Formats: sequence, C-alpha cells, structure tokens
Amino acid sequence: MSSLSDKQVNLQLEELPGWQREGNAIVKTYHFSDFIEAISFMNQAAFHAEALEHHPEWRNTLTW
Repeated sequence: MSSLSDKQVNLQLEELPGWQREGNAIVKTYHFSDFIEAISFMNQAAFHAEALEHHPEWRNTLTW
C-alpha cells in the first residue's frame, strides 16, 4: 500500500467532517454517553480495521 501525498491527504480531509491532521496522523474525537457505548464502538471498529489490515492508535478516556 502506498502513502498519499500531503496534497492528497488535505483534499481527502476536506470531505471528512470532524477529521483533522496532527503531524503524520489524521485524528477524530468521538464522544459517547457512557463507557459501554464507547467500548462497543471500539469493538465494532476493530473488526473493520482488521479487515483493512489497519491497526489505528486509539484510546478511550473519560472526561467529565
């Protein structure tokens, strides 16, 4: 799999609401009503990521 150029990444980000670039990464923050909802989302996303052979760096943090 080849990498996208900076220009290609920026063009793609224009069509991805809520996503932004941080260094060499693209990031998006999601907010859930509780821990179960958050971890359920992460579990579902993990199956899609595995199918794409993409293993994102992610974290689940609690904010009050």
